[in-house]
Amino acid sequence: MADAELILDLVNSPDTGWRLPTAGQYIHPAEVIADITNQVAGFVVAEETVSGSAVTLLALTAHSERNGVGEMSFYSLRRSLSRDTGLSIEAAILYLSFLFTVLDLRKVTLQVRDRDLSQFGPMPESVVQREGRMRHQIREGNTFEDVHLFAIWREAWSAVEPELRRFLDGSEAI
Repeated sequence: MADAELILDLVNSPDTGWRLPTAGQYIHPAEVIADITNQVAGFVVAEETVSGSAVTLLALTAHSERNGVGEMSFYSLRRSLSRDTGLSIEAAILYLSFLFTVLDLRKVTLQVRDRDLSQFGPMPESVVQREGRMRHQIREGNTFEDVHLFAIWREAWSAVEPELRRFLDGSEAI
């Protein structure tokens, strides 16, 4: 298991692109760790090789083995011009492959805040399907933000995974 302080630094960093939906309330660090260890079916932390600092945390939450559905949470530092961006994308690709092949999920869902939608770049509808929008779900200060709901189905992922693996191997660019 990753060091708790490493995870907290990543989740609480002002550079993190996605934050916990806390309804504007302070969440004690111990609660974050308890939530991750007790309610998350599996998670991975991607670290920068040279510095050892965490750049991405991927977690599987709301996992239903019976239905083959799980929700993926994604915390990533928002340094768009940094080399960390590639590492975050690589971690997400590998984690999704793990969820579909090893855990045999048939569907992975994602919740994306309004302001973080642009961080995901163009998402082909053949792979990532928009399932809806929840209005005014996250409170930050005096304002509320919408949350967009997306789904990735195993069949659609299986169709693009070989191409993404070639990208990870460095043999071609996306």
